Amino acid sequence: MTSPQPLAGDSAAGLEDQHFQRSEGASIDRPADFVVLQPDGAAIYGSRERDQGLRGAIGAHVPDLDTQGMGRVRAWFAEDFARRALHPNPLADQVLARLGYDHPSGWYGPVAVTMEEDATGHIPPLVSDVRETVNEILAAVTENSWLREVGDLAAANSVWSSANIQADDSVLRKAEERAHRAGISWKDIDGVRTVGFLDQQWTDIRNSRNIGESIRASLLEIADADAWMLRYMVAVDVIRDQQHRAEGSIAERGPDAQQYERNMAALRMNVETIADLIDITDAEFTAIRARTTDNWRRMISATAEGIASLGISEEAWNYLCEPWFEIRSNRIANSLCYRRAVVTEPLLPPPHEMAAQARDALRVEPQTPQSDQVARPREELSDRPGSVPPDAAIDLGTDFE
Repeated sequence: MTSPQPLAGDSAAGLEDQHFQRSEGASIDRPADFVVLQPDGAAIYGSRERDQGLRGAIGAHVPDLDTQGMGRVRAWFAEDFARRALHPNPLADQVLARLGYDHPSGWYGPVAVTMEEDATGHIPPLVSDVRETVNEILAAVTENSWLREVGDLAAANSVWSSANIQADDSVLRKAEERAHRAGISWKDIDGVRTVGFLDQQWTDIRNSRNIGESIRASLLEIADADAWMLRYMVAVDVIRDQQHRAEGSIAERGPDAQQYERNMAALRMNVETIADLIDITDAEFTAIRARTTDNWRRMISATAEGIASLGISEEAWNYLCEPWFEIRSNRIANSLCYRRAVVTEPLLPPPHEMAAQARDALRVEPQTPQSDQVARPREELSDRPGSVPPDAAIDLGTDFE
């Protein structure tokens, strides 16, 4: 750490001649001479108290007190804090970085901030813009802590653990209610729970500085991947039918085909749900729709390369019939607290319309079913949201860009 810049009369007149009255709270309206930033994200403002100097007032919160000037402000911290068993202090990292000092190794333990002393050795109270900076970051850190708790509990009960699929969500629900009472919207709570449930790089997201932005980016990525998986499923189904036609056989249609359609409907609704949760922009809407519906000839060609024989296409088709697409999506849908408004313009067309576009690219007509047990596209299935697993062991071709 850089050498501290001592105050004038640090051990005597410069500090001990100033008296403080201590007041605590996340934010106070009356003047404050220092604020202590805690590793747990809390902040304590301190004011004058008779017969107590600044060093003594701050020393009640910060062990082995040391100090360093940083231009407009001065930091107070534990001496040799980097070598002590002290917890990292992300609140101090953000506040002091915003105030113009980005510590290369980060801050540890409680850190106090005051204004810098003036030419006479006097340290004035914290000015309004410094306090506004602290309070703004404090609010964000507090919001992040609520979101992390919800995400951690959701990730611990991830949809990828079959043992946890039916686990009791009561602890998670209580955490969500606490977050909502703290001012977090149900829409944001639904977003972080969805990312946690899917365990979508949650460790990286929870440790990011702006967790809200990271959650949104992750949800957008999920929606994009789910939209593409729907496109892939349509392509596999069309190619499979074509391969059967070429061999003079008819693709089996029955309960598995019905599950296949429910999976596609679940993927589509999951994309729509996430688009609403993140307030998708016009540009994002257009980009996802274009990647999902444009250039079917290229998509069919790329997919056909990965399932070049009927045996391989049957294997891929049967894999895509697994019900966990629908199970996973339904669990997310059933946990939603925020109820989305009626969508006037769906992001994606229904799967049967996408299949018609794909067949048109190949000029292939749908096969005549063998029995009444054909799973025709059913609009009533579109109320089942869904998404795609990040570890799906399928060759996705080359069209996902």
